[in-house]
Amino acid sequence: MDQIPAEILIKILSYLNTYDLLQFCTAYETRKCYLNEKSLIRFVDFSRQFDLQNFSLYKLIKENINYTNIQVLNINYLYWIPSEELRKLICNLENLKELYAIDTQLGINCTDVDSYCKVSISQAI
Repeated sequence: MDQIPAEILIKILSYLNTYDLLQFCTAYETRKCYLNEKSLIRFVDFSRQFDLQNFSLYKLIKENINYTNIQVLNINYLYWIPSEELRKLICNLENLKELYAIDTQLGINCTDVDSYCKVSISQAI
């Protein structure tokens, strides 16, 4: 796989969902650099990733992904993650433009609304 040009590997990796991309890049030390690739992590989709039940989503993103490049975050159906952790994550994503948060512990209370001020909200209530 070391023979594959970076541009082609980026194209191949673009077909993986975020969780699989994360697993692939962390499994191979030489591939971790792709988690900084803006085109691969601009849209982060963890929707229905039930494998995340044993992880802190905030810690997972902060330690592995260049989170300043995240513009779209889909956390639909991650109902087990505490709202405090989701708020902390959202507040740290300075370039976040869209948030998909259906069936999460986030709500429309004052604390959550403050977190939403910078993003286009796509949450069904």
